Amino acid sequence: ASFLAAICVGILLLLFYDLLMSSKVIRRKLSVLAQVEGAWAITVSESYDRPTSVCKIYLNSNGAYVYRGFALTPDGAIAAEWISRDVAFDENKEEMSFTADGVVIANSKRLRNYGYIKFIKNTKGKYDYGSGYFVDVDEDIVERRMTLTRITSAEFDQSLIRPSEGDAKAGVKPETKPAEKPSPKAAEKA
Repeated sequence: ASFLAAICVGILLLLFYDLLMSSKVIRRKLSVLAQVEGAWAITVSESYDRPTSVCKIYLNSNGAYVYRGFALTPDGAIAAEWISRDVAFDENKEEMSFTADGVVIANSKRLRNYGYIKFIKNTKGKYDYGSGYFVDVDEDIVERRMTLTRITSAEFDQSLIRPSEGDAKAGVKPETKPAEKPSPKAAEKA
């Protein structure tokens, strides 16, 4: 009888664990990646036409962590974007590795990249900085070093606001006007 009770308790614990892990809220609380979740500004060393980027690390609706970002030109336009295929975090080493699919906006060239980020805690024990590298792989293989600094979601959103071409000629700064989407009628005419 005690053996049967032990099996029943084991089954109940397994079901309870499964129920807990299927909860997005609980999974986020238990995940080591939750410590680096949020928005980040990236400075790319030795970068040519995309010296800065912004990214977010977040838990998607399927319960998987995502590393998604946008590379920016010196004038603030989106030059490229990427989204991870997979993300892994080693809590003992405070490191994240990723592979991602990206596209260069100007020529719609698709590329694959992979990289590594070593996160650094501040004096309060929060991850606020990181450094690492990424490698873009297409016809050429290009490795770049990067430094990350935590930013707010509002700062992330603000960095993706661009002026229209007319505003740029008139000297309006990128942060003063959001990018406009063409109306459905304008899209049909094009």
